[in-house]
Amino acid sequence: MSQKKIHIVCFDIPYPADYGGVIDIYDRAQALKADGWDVHLHCFEYRRPRSKQLEKVFSVNYYKRDLHWRHQLSFTPYIVKTRKNQELDSQLRNTEGLVLLEGLHCSSFLFHNCGYYLRVHNREHEYYRELAKKSSGWKSWYYRIEAWKLKRAERKLALAEGLLCISPEDAAGLQKIHSNTHVLPPVFKLENPRSSVPSTTVLYHGNLSVEENEEAANWILQNVVKHRSDLDFVFAGKDPSADLQNSVSNHGALMLANPTEEQMNEQMQKARVHILFSSQNTGLKLKMLRCLATSAHVLLNDAFVVDTALKPFLNMANTAEEYLQILDDLMKDEPKLETLHLRWTHLQNHYGEQVTCSLFEKLIPANS
Repeated sequence: MSQKKIHIVCFDIPYPADYGGVIDIYDRAQALKADGWDVHLHCFEYRRPRSKQLEKVFSVNYYKRDLHWRHQLSFTPYIVKTRKNQELDSQLRNTEGLVLLEGLHCSSFLFHNCGYYLRVHNREHEYYRELAKKSSGWKSWYYRIEAWKLKRAERKLALAEGLLCISPEDAAGLQKIHSNTHVLPPVFKLENPRSSVPSTTVLYHGNLSVEENEEAANWILQNVVKHRSDLDFVFAGKDPSADLQNSVSNHGALMLANPTEEQMNEQMQKARVHILFSSQNTGLKLKMLRCLATSAHVLLNDAFVVDTALKPFLNMANTAEEYLQILDDLMKDEPKLETLHLRWTHLQNHYGEQVTCSLFEKLIPANS
């Protein structure tokens, strides 16, 4: 092929890029486009509207996701079965250029010698097992069954040309399934980080419609906010429940629901401390990287840290008492400029656009 061309099969419409999975897809597509690639997006449509903004930047095709309940009766995981599409399958088989399938969700398109690469966003069966532990009744059984199906479905990844994993830990685990496994960190674009400013704002942000993130927000409210009425706590994110909004208000904190990109960036830069919490380790969390790109302290627990090289730039706490003590210390201590520069440089060198573009250049077949 005379031009670098790639077809990316997206499990969702990746714009607006407002939660981890689609941020990863959108930023990668943007980086490749800027590097001269002809990027075609194939998007499954089921809960988010078609995007005119996306179509201004890329060639985009949409495919309806078949959400019929009968697919839950299949041995194929629901997230895979509902994205099986004959029209898309035919297009991919007759296309030129690289094909990248985003997530195990899109693995139904794999077949022997297909030549497709698959991006592994996380170990889906582990995520579903955690969901099962936190659920009860039929919901818990559903997640347990799906976890079993997802673990079983990983065997099909051997049909891919190669696997692109988000972390070294995932890559090590999947080497047993496919020897051609690479680490492809998320693309991270660092834009004009500012010097820190005096502030008493402590920010928690995330997709608040996700159960895990609502649980984290409630943990922070009960274990931290409740004891520090002197600080300005802000909770920002997409589609918070009415219960969470009421809880934030009752604790004297501010809820910023469905902020625009400009509003979110303003809050990110304004914060003195980014506070994060997770009860499960399900892979590298992009919001942690976004926090590190600011001039604020980052306070979180061990479940977040996949890249151990980032630890020197993070403040680690695992109990409520540790969170309160370290938060108190951080409010007295301005981030040192030399430390900020070191962490920004690390982000650029390990998560910058050039890392992604360099890897994809190597994936182009020699006879293209």
